[in-house]
Amino acid sequence: MNTACPSCDTKLAEDPDFCPYCGHLLIDGTEAHCKNHSTKAGVGVCIICAEPVCDSCAVRRKGRTFCPEHGNVHVEREWALVYESSDISDAELAKEVLTEAGFTVVGRDFTPIGYVWDGAGDSAFSRSNLNKRAKIFVHLQEYDPATEALNEWAAGK
Repeated sequence: MNTACPSCDTKLAEDPDFCPYCGHLLIDGTEAHCKNHSTKAGVGVCIICAEPVCDSCAVRRKGRTFCPEHGNVHVEREWALVYESSDISDAELAKEVLTEAGFTVVGRDFTPIGYVWDGAGDSAFSRSNLNKRAKIFVHLQEYDPATEALNEWAAGK
């Protein structure tokens, strides 16, 4: 059955308990207790970890619900920013690590900027000053495992 979320109007392919786009709870909150406060009813679901949150835990940004742990994750549509760097080579390597691990990856700002800043061409310094960091996004629900994979890569595992 195709329905739409009453909060954001996203088309829902099945009969879910919550909207994966905005976190609107589609079942009675007493059936979905907060992950941090088991006696409190859920008022929404974190769009990243899919855990119910109560009113005191919910972080709401641009009509979307997050848990406190994911409240500061940069999100664009159904993508979460998992890595960014002013060094394109580092960003390319991180993108390759994630792709080889099976994540769906989208990169942004990987092209040369073509500017010279204080005598430096397309360098980390110039990219930082022009706010053109290379960014890597993964699907919302892949954020936690992708972060873990990048942490293991950074630790040399």
